Amino acid sequence: MLDDAQGYGYKTAQGAHKAYVYKTRDKSKDGEKAKKQKVMQAWCRENKEFMSELEDAAFDMAKGRYGAEAKFDAAFVKKALEEAGYSELPFSAAEFVRFWKKN
Repeated sequence: MLDDAQGYGYKTAQGAHKAYVYKTRDKSKDGEKAKKQKVMQAWCRENKEFMSELEDAAFDMAKGRYGAEAKFDAAFVKKALEEAGYSELPFSAAEFVRFWKKN
């Protein structure tokens, strides 16, 4: 046993595995991740019109207005960015979707 959750224990083996992975992660990548998030936040503030359109599209997809197969995913965001003229960005569409879902 490496960890007992400060005496409380873990309810499942999966919980113990998650804790172990979190505690032994490569912390040097945390700074890079934080920088990229700040870049994405600044980009979103600078491009409010595009963000508003993207939010409207995500809402319409949730309501089923684009059809049952439509998904708000990296492919959709990549296409929307390209159509809006944002081809060279310091982040990928997949990273942006993960950022979007967290915020």
